[in-house]
Amino acid sequence: GDRRRWLTAGLIAKLEDGLDLTIDADIWVLRSGGQVDRFRRGNREVFKLSDVPEGFSPTKVAVSDSSMMVALLDSSRNRVVLFDKKTGGYAKQLTNNDLSRAMDIVWVDPKTLMVLIDGKLYRLPV
Repeated sequence: GDRRRWLTAGLIAKLEDGLDLTIDADIWVLRSGGQVDRFRRGNREVFKLSDVPEGFSPTKVAVSDSSMMVALLDSSRNRVVLFDKKTGGYAKQLTNNDLSRAMDIVWVDPKTLMVLIDGKLYRLPV
C-alpha cells in the first residue's frame, strides 16, 4: 500500500535508544535505562513502570493481548520482571540462573512465557 504516517502529526518519538519492541494492539518500545514507551493509534500513552527492582537493566520486552502483564527480561540479574500492563506497577519477578543466557522472551498464554536460551525454547510459568 501507500506510505502513510502512523504517528500523530507533531508527535516526535525518539527511538534511537530503543532496545526492543513488541506489538499487541499497541506498540511497546523498550529503551535503554529500562523505560518503556507505549503507543496507541499514533499517540504516546501515559505509561511508567513503578517500584522497579534495584539494578534493573532489561534488554527484551514481551506483551500479548491475552496477558495483563508486561514481561521484561533482565538477563544480567537472572530474572524476568513482570509489571501490570495498565498501571505499570511492579507485579513480581521470576528468577533462575539459566536466565543469564536468555536471548528473548514471548508470551504463549496468559500464564506462560517461552524463553530462548542457547538456541532452545523453555517454558517459564508465571
